[in-house]
Amino acid sequence: MVDVHVANNRVYVLVSVWTSKVITIGSIPLTPKLKLALSNNYYPKLSITGGFFKQVVPDDFDKDKIVDGFDPYQLTLEIHKADMTVYKSQKIDSVYHAAFKTENSLITVSKNLMRCFAVFGLLLGLGFMFLGYMLTGLLVIIAFFGVNSYTLIIADTHMQTQPQRQRIS
Repeated sequence: MVDVHVANNRVYVLVSVWTSKVITIGSIPLTPKLKLALSNNYYPKLSITGGFFKQVVPDDFDKDKIVDGFDPYQLTLEIHKADMTVYKSQKIDSVYHAAFKTENSLITVSKNLMRCFAVFGLLLGLGFMFLGYMLTGLLVIIAFFGVNSYTLIIADTHMQTQPQRQRIS
């Protein structure tokens, strides 16, 4: 967890580690831009920069050569603005919650769709059988009607609300 504390025209960078101990790891001067950023819902983030890297460098004969390099490790304080964008998934969530106010309404819609698929499968299977495709019709009936009916039966037996027993103390 990273936080900043402003005192005496300096910004102190505070870090809370897993032992819940708060450590001051450094400070930087408070500039007008930094003061403005901290007052407008910006948040601090620490990142580690530096380390080993590979770089492509052209040589004298216009050939590319890969060179290993190393930059010293540093802790960098980054100031980010909080994202206030309303994303499409958030809009979908609000529509979902408006349409299905309770879990029971979602279950009811699901059961009704399964009933429709079961009837559709039964009619489609009977249609295949009527046209002379007995095995195809039987498989369609088992796939649509049988599976959806079985799932509805299981859902009705396992999801019944059970009355609560009252304890006598």
